[in-house]
Amino acid sequence: MHALMAEYARAQLALQDSAAAQRIQRRAAQWLRSRRLLIEAVAHADAAGEDELVAELLVEIHLPLIRSGDGRTLLRWVRRLPDDIVSGQPALAIAAAVAVLIDSGSTVEQRRFLRLADRGRGATPALLDPYVETVAVLARALMIDQGVAQAVLDGRRAIELAETGPEEVISAALITPPPRRSMADSNESRVRVDGS
Repeated sequence: MHALMAEYARAQLALQDSAAAQRIQRRAAQWLRSRRLLIEAVAHADAAGEDELVAELLVEIHLPLIRSGDGRTLLRWVRRLPDDIVSGQPALAIAAAVAVLIDSGSTVEQRRFLRLADRGRGATPALLDPYVETVAVLARALMIDQGVAQAVLDGRRAIELAETGPEEVISAALITPPPRRSMADSNESRVRVDGS
C-alpha cells in the first residue's frame, strides 16, 4: 500500500508542477551521492532527466560494479544514455565495453563503446589518462577482433601502459577476466603469432 501511495503522490506532483518533481529527484540524487549511496543516486538522477549526472555517477562506481560481477547493472544504465553523453565520459564508455566483454562478448556492442571512448578522447584530450588508455587497449586485446597478432600487440601495449601508470591501472586490469569464447575461437587463438 505504501508504494501505491508514493506513486499516487508522484503522479499528483507531476500534474501540478512537473519541474518540482525533477527538482526533488535532482536533490535526492545529490543527497544520496553525498552519502555515497551511488546506485540509488543514479536512479534519482535518471528520474530527474539528468543524463550528465547519471554518467558522472556511473564513472564513480563502474569498478565496484564490475568487480562485484554486476556489470549488467552498469550496462543497463549506460545503454539508456545518449551517445554524446557516453562519449563525453571515455572512462564510462571503456567500462561499458569491458562489461559487455565479460557479460556477453558481443563484439558489435564492444566496438560501439570503444568508438564512443575514442570519440570522447579525441574531442577532449584532457580526458585521456593512463587508466582509460590502458583499459581501452586491454579491451581491444581481449576482443581478438583484428586477429591474434594484433591482439598480442595490444596486450603488450596494455602491459607497457600498466607498468608505467598509476596503481589503479594495474588493479583495473587485474579484474578483467577473459571473455567467453567458443571452442572454435579457442583453437584459433592457439595459433602461434610469429607464423611458425
